[in-house]
Amino acid sequence: MDDAKGSETDALKETSLSANQDKSEMKRMAWEVEDHNGSDSDPIRGGPMEMSIVIFELASMEIWTFLLRF
Repeated sequence: MDDAKGSETDALKETSLSANQDKSEMKRMAWEVEDHNGSDSDPIRGGPMEMSIVIFELASMEIWTFLLRF
């Protein structure tokens, strides 16, 4: 892989969010959630927002962490 500056990437590894464990070694955990009716609401994307009441919620795999070696 080449970046915009022309240097070459030697390695790319996906890790946990804290970058302390390879993704391939991670084990999924089962979470019990109180007052959950079993249905997930669809995210609202785009359009105007009232910033005083905005709540940001990230679902799994919406943040990825990679270690790069140049």
